[in-house]
Amino acid sequence: MDIHYPRHVGVAARAVAGSCLLIPAGASARSVFTLNPTANHLWELLAEPRSADILAQSLAGRYRIGIGQARSDVAAFLSEMQARGLIKAVDQGVP
Repeated sequence: MDIHYPRHVGVAARAVAGSCLLIPAGASARSVFTLNPTANHLWELLAEPRSADILAQSLAGRYRIGIGQARSDVAAFLSEMQARGLIKAVDQGVP
């Protein structure tokens, strides 16, 4: 399987006072999510659907952390973003 993670089309990202806010379409104020710099970096990478491995490699390089830690951080980010309906997992593999 070759899983990539596209953003949900109904999510807007806005920079406010140095933070990135994710605002799902039709959301209430409670549904606005603030991203820390690491999550914002991953969100920006997801402007194009990418695999967890590509995200982890970027994170490891940018923050000079081990690939194992980067994979763990990316897995947590992807899990939370999926649970909130901000991204989805799509199998890009050839059957």
